[in-house]
Amino acid sequence: AALSTLLPERVPRSNDRMLEPSQLSPAEQAEMDRVDKDKNGVLDPAEQRQVLRNAAVLRRDKTKLMRFGLFMAVCLLLSLAGNFGMMFVAIDLSKDTKVADNSLVGKNGDALRTLASRHVYHASQEFDANGETGREQVASVMCAAVQEGIDAIKHGENEGVVDMPDGEGTLALTVTANHYVENDAILRIDGILVGDDTVPLLAECEPAKCSDPDYKCIVYGPPTSNASEARRRKLYAEKTDCNDFTDAAVRWAAETSGLQAASCSELLAEGACKMDLVYSKMCPVACGACGRAAAMSQRGRRRLKEKSQAEYTAATHCDGRHKRVTLAAALKAGCHTVMGDLIGGDASGDVNLPSLLYVLDDISVEGNLELTSLAMPNLIHVGNDISVEDNPNLASLTMNSLKSAWGITVTYNDKLDTLTMPSLFCVDDLTVYPDPANCDLGPVYAGQDFNGFC
Repeated sequence: AALSTLLPERVPRSNDRMLEPSQLSPAEQAEMDRVDKDKNGVLDPAEQRQVLRNAAVLRRDKTKLMRFGLFMAVCLLLSLAGNFGMMFVAIDLSKDTKVADNSLVGKNGDALRTLASRHVYHASQEFDANGETGREQVASVMCAAVQEGIDAIKHGENEGVVDMPDGEGTLALTVTANHYVENDAILRIDGILVGDDTVPLLAECEPAKCSDPDYKCIVYGPPTSNASEARRRKLYAEKTDCNDFTDAAVRWAAETSGLQAASCSELLAEGACKMDLVYSKMCPVACGACGRAAAMSQRGRRRLKEKSQAEYTAATHCDGRHKRVTLAAALKAGCHTVMGDLIGGDASGDVNLPSLLYVLDDISVEGNLELTSLAMPNLIHVGNDISVEDNPNLASLTMNSLKSAWGITVTYNDKLDTLTMPSLFCVDDLTVYPDPANCDLGPVYAGQDFNGFC
């Protein structure tokens, strides 16, 4: 108030701009009325400063609003990008197929194949007169059919259809197979099951003959009972029943049996002829068995084995001459030598006979439904035959130290995966069917069993 008394009263000048109400829009007039406090239509300095303050506040609010709008737009874009990325990843993970190198492949990278129907293999009943003896010929197929079957198994297609002329019509059956052999010497599919039949078949070709349009591959059935046609003499081809092994063969056989000898004469000098293996197999001439072995009765040979083994070891003997010894009884008694037969006797679970070294007659383990594994890791010699058959749950058969037996038959054990007999060197008849995935018959018999599977 004091200051106003000192300043002269402002007199409007001619150049002051007066804003006529007719020059303002309703919004501008409302703003003018709000700012012009004295309602004279002229903005004095105080009113002008108020207008500037209002403009500054408005600009600041506008800038804030623009920044907030920009922030929200960025957030929206990021949210959309995140949702799109998550959706893309989810769709990609849920897909069973993808494109790689212009091909449709599965999750594991393997190319996909579209099957309109099962593959059909054509067979006939035109048999080969020169087919293997001891095996039943059930059909014949062309090399191309066997090769197609092998290619199908390679791609995971283990099921197809085989058709065969049957009188006036055609017989069509479903076939499955999972195992094959393919090399320059042989084409083979084994374990072939036809329809509901549980007896496996085997198709076999010689690739060198496949160029002949008349050549057919033979489909064989299971082994026939005439196993004598499959007998082989090991260690040298010309050996007869009363010939001694060669020195080289004696040296190797003696080493695998824990003996130190390089010839039959050395074995004779060491008194090894007491061992039935040396007396009747390795050195019958040197041991004086020729001329006697042929005439010796089965009972006499059995007594000789018992006598020689009794002299050879003083360990626990289990008498099986008048009654058979079961696996459970042999395990309980800790048998070192079974003097007669060793049988399954409804064995079950995992059976291991670590003390057993000799069985002087037969080992017969047949039809044991609950037997899962059988191990005789230190068994050396069996006087007659080993028969392990029709044990549906048997997965493993192990005889690491077995050297010899008259015959070995391991057949129709559906789940047998491992067969281990790495020390074999003297067996007359050897039949393994079907093929275990892991089969070790040692260096002498590898690939030489009756069916050639192992």
